Amino acid sequence: MDQPQRDTLTIGRLLLLTAGVAIGLGVFVPQEHSEQISPLSGPYLLSLYNALLIGSALPAPFIVLGQRLRKGPAIGPGGLFAVTMGLGSLLMLPPVLVARLQGEDGSAMICLYYALPLVSFWYLASALITGAVSRQLLSRATPWTEKYGFLLAALWAPLGIWWLITVFYAEAFQ
Repeated sequence: MDQPQRDTLTIGRLLLLTAGVAIGLGVFVPQEHSEQISPLSGPYLLSLYNALLIGSALPAPFIVLGQRLRKGPAIGPGGLFAVTMGLGSLLMLPPVLVARLQGEDGSAMICLYYALPLVSFWYLASALITGAVSRQLLSRATPWTEKYGFLLAALWAPLGIWWLITVFYAEAFQ
């Protein structure tokens, strides 16, 4: 039986991530409508951060598919999370592009801005509760796709907590 190939960050993956971030920043950053959104305002910076993470997740399905075709290591919870976020972003890309062509932000982008951070927070909380996050995650033997997925979750989770507190709990206690 063939040994699985080692899963590492390669130049090809780095190029895919760079392209994903460029698409994320180009497509998912809200348009500036005259004086409604200041580039230094809190909401704009949160949207910029979210667009950066969406762009980081966009190439995940291609990265994991390439890993599976090369007979790399099995996909674990981190890789599955990355694919989930990447597919969600890729599937919402056409509606966001159509809305952009019409000169508006559209509800698809708003859906992504709330859903992806919240799912990330819920996923990371579940991973912590079940013990999927451990010291072994930082080991050299851990596949890169696992680290990539958990990093995406860790970077998105604070934004999920932010939305949970500021939007949903603030609304409940008014």
